[in-house]
Formats: sequence, structure tokens, C-alpha cells
Amino acid sequence: MLTPNSLSIEIERRERMESRQYIRRPHPVLMAVILFLSILEAMLAFTPENVPYSSLGSFGPLFARLVYYHSAFLQNIFFLAVTLNAVTGFAAYRLARSRGIENPARFKWCLHCLLFGVFSLRYLIAFNRTSSTGSTEIV
Repeated sequence: MLTPNSLSIEIERRERMESRQYIRRPHPVLMAVILFLSILEAMLAFTPENVPYSSLGSFGPLFARLVYYHSAFLQNIFFLAVTLNAVTGFAAYRLARSRGIENPARFKWCLHCLLFGVFSLRYLIAFNRTSSTGSTEIV
């Protein structure tokens, strides 16, 4: 039979387990937009002949002009974005470790921040492992 004390201990144990495995993804629409724009940027920088400019609507002529006149700039922007996301992924791994999140979830945080950058990192920054009452809290 569960007593009120044993029930509160069990709830506290589950909350601690959930906080160690905490992972939260960005909104799926935001994830799709970020992936689309990342792939488009890579295509514009490295394979501009494969980009369907006519399918991009009013952005097509703008992107064609950028590719024709500023291809080195597009490549630099791509490498800068990859570098920033790599740094963000490393920071997310370290931050997750300092927040008490265990290894499988820590790796997921690193991967999400590597792919989605600060849009994923903001959830980890807002996560507090325990509040003053001992329960998991998201600010």
C-alpha cells in the first residue's frame, strides 16, 4: 500500500529521472524551415547549377545574382554558419552536463544544437534542473 510519504518519494524520483533525460525539440515547422534554408545555402555556395531558381519565386533572381557576383561570400557565410553551429553544439553539450542531464540526452542536445543552432539551445538555457521546491522547472 502506498502511503502519502512513499507516493511523494516516488514522484520525486520520477521527476529527477525526467530531468536527467530532459530533451526538448524546436517546433517542427521551424525545424523544417531551418533545414530547408541550410540545404539551400549549401546548394547556392557549392552547386549553384542545381538550384531551381524558377521555383524560388521572387527570390530566384536575387539568389542567381548573389551566386553570379558573390559566390565567395556565400561560401564564407556557409562556413561561418557551420562553425557557429558546431560551437553551439559543443556549448550545449557542456551546458547539459552542468545541468545534470545524462549522456544520451546530452548527445541529443549536442546534435540538435548542431543542426538547429540557438533555436534549440534556448530551451536548454531556459531549463533549470531543480527549483527551490525540488521539482523540475522550465523558466
